[in-house]
Amino acid sequence: MAAIFNSPSKYIQGPDELAKLGSYVEPLGAKALVIVTPRARSASVPRSRAVLPS
Repeated sequence: MAAIFNSPSKYIQGPDELAKLGSYVEPLGAKALVIVTPRARSASVPRSRAVLPS
């Protein structure tokens, strides 16, 4: 069985870029896996849920 990992070929960082997250990940599919540190999670998860559809 093959093990395949696919990732985007761009890195985006800047003020208020998290608000544009939906438009960046939409072409990648309906599900995403996000890996973050506990500190980053506490800062970013509430904002990312606000911009991504459920």
